[in-house]
Amino acid sequence: MSAGMGYTGIPALVFFELAHYAKDGKTYEEDRKTLHKIYAYLKTYVPKVLYAGKNAEYNKEIHGLMSDAYERTERTREMYQGMFEGKSCTTDEKIFQKEMDGLFEVLSDIVTTSKIIDKVKPEGEDMVF
Repeated sequence: MSAGMGYTGIPALVFFELAHYAKDGKTYEEDRKTLHKIYAYLKTYVPKVLYAGKNAEYNKEIHGLMSDAYERTERTREMYQGMFEGKSCTTDEKIFQKEMDGLFEVLSDIVTTSKIIDKVKPEGEDMVF
């Protein structure tokens, strides 16, 4: 799979889902599922590919962020109520929105720190755009 900018595989999926998340007009449930997909892609790719054989570096730079993202992903799954969708204006909905924002920020930190969609040439590989 290739998603603009020459990304392929999991980085392409992350790029695509981040672009999809940025679009307006979606429900909270759609956004929540998009963030969960981004987390799932990062969870599988970052430690196994980008940090393969670099456990100390992974633990120092990424592990805490991944744990935070997992906890926030689970909380948003538990907190979501169909009545939200911008209509209830309850305290619970505002807390849910804040949790979604926090999850996006943590996922953005992981994307930035891991450089999963940066145009950085990995050691020993040629980059083709």
